[in-house]
Amino acid sequence: MFISIYLSIYLSIYLSIYLCFSLSVCLFLFFSLSLYIYHSVHIYLSIYLSIYLSIYLSLSIFNLFHYVHLYLYIYRSLNIYLPIYESIYLGFLISIYLSIYLSISVSYYLSIYLSPSLDGTGRSVSLRKDRFSERHANTFPITKQSQSGYLFLFSFSLSLSLSLTSLGL
Repeated sequence: MFISIYLSIYLSIYLSIYLCFSLSVCLFLFFSLSLYIYHSVHIYLSIYLSIYLSIYLSLSIFNLFHYVHLYLYIYRSLNIYLPIYESIYLGFLISIYLSIYLSISVSYYLSIYLSPSLDGTGRSVSLRKDRFSERHANTFPITKQSQSGYLFLFSFSLSLSLSLTSLGL
């Protein structure tokens, strides 16, 4: 009875810590390179931003204890006796839910921090299909809101794929 609770708590904490560290290393490498190459930000600023986001991601592990407390409260109030395979399944569900939560929060902060490095003035950005001809030039209005939305979707898909890959799914 108590072994299944402790096993599910141990599995969820272990998987979440592994997830946070692997995501923080991958995000550090990805954003330090992408900020330096694509957005021509100074290398120290990109390293600082990547370290800040990695620390934020690693510190978000403490939100797990809220879900563990909720699980223990439900367990004690309803007097549920879970077999060992259901507790492992519940530990995996808590870890997947936490990884999705971390992906959304990291994506939100990435869309906030990366949108000022783009053209955030609300002006339209001119994209040309043919560099040698003026009549083939098309202008697409890209505002700050659409840039942050695109960055949110991109960073959410990246961090969610990294988190599910680190879980082995």
